Amino acid sequence: MTSTDVRILALGDSLTLGVGDPKPGRPGFEGRLDGWVAHLVSALSNAGRDVSVVNKAFAGAQSSHVVGDQLPRIIGLRADVATCIIGVNDLFRPAFDVDQYRANLDTTFSALSIAAPVVITATIHPFDAQYPLPTAMRSRVRAATAEANAVVREMAQRHHLLVLDLEQRPEMQSPDIWAVDRLHPNRYGHQLIAVEVLRLLHEAGHFTDVELPQPTPLGRGANDLAHVVWVGGYVHSVVTSRLRERFASR
Repeated sequence: MTSTDVRILALGDSLTLGVGDPKPGRPGFEGRLDGWVAHLVSALSNAGRDVSVVNKAFAGAQSSHVVGDQLPRIIGLRADVATCIIGVNDLFRPAFDVDQYRANLDTTFSALSIAAPVVITATIHPFDAQYPLPTAMRSRVRAATAEANAVVREMAQRHHLLVLDLEQRPEMQSPDIWAVDRLHPNRYGHQLIAVEVLRLLHEAGHFTDVELPQPTPLGRGANDLAHVVWVGGYVHSVVTSRLRERFASR
């Protein structure tokens, strides 16, 4: 892609919304976030691209929300690159239905393939790695994640998507990339994801003139007090309770 005008369409959950990466000097939560999409935009903009973004992702979204709430809001939109990373919140639900998850991804990826010539998704990262879980529970979490990721790869192959394999990236288990809730990347983590997305685009022959940014490690946690309170308190408690509800009794 050599045009100076680049349109990006993003669907998904809190990862694509940017949770864990608050804008410097702007306290709060939604609407005051950067995230990996913003860092990708910065890299493209620094290379002289005029980038516009439509980001319909929201915190807590499941694949059913993408189909029912997000896809209807992008009808008729066209983009150069589209993305949807979804699945963690599906796995947190006791009634996770792998066949319904497959159908939701099939619908989503089909729609995005019409909206954009390049569509990117990602496997689900090992979100349990930073949580102190009993061995048996961790095994069940990993098995469920592997099952969901097999569906991601299957549907991505069917629709010819680019796939960022977060499941197999060793850095996704490093404590240095996580916000205080240990579920969402911090600023450094979001920057790393943006770099890997751009690398994936390079490998597919797109934006090859755009230099890969150099992420700056931050250590642990977000750097905004209001954001720390939110992700470290609310999110951590919700994630912990849902993991127990979903996996403890099986």
